[in-house]
Amino acid sequence: MSYTETMLEYVYDQYCLCYNMEDALDFIEDKIDFTREEIKDMIQHTIDYNKEQFIKDYKSLVEEFKSKFYFTEIDCKKEKIKWHLFFSHHC
Repeated sequence: MSYTETMLEYVYDQYCLCYNMEDALDFIEDKIDFTREEIKDMIQHTIDYNKEQFIKDYKSLVEEFKSKFYFTEIDCKKEKIKWHLFFSHHC
């Protein structure tokens, strides 16, 4: 892991302890040699990256789910869904 990645991880971990930007900035500012704005940018970058990664992973799971299942019957009166599982033989 590079120095930059290590710093991003450390800063974000400190933020995750309280999920309060100002408290995290107060604590971190005394510990490392970066300005408050730089630290805030590092935290925001990691938040944005994690959010993008989550969305990407979620969409991938949805697509994987769609490729393996399909609905054979939806009975709204009985409030049940019947479905059929089939396996695709691709990776």
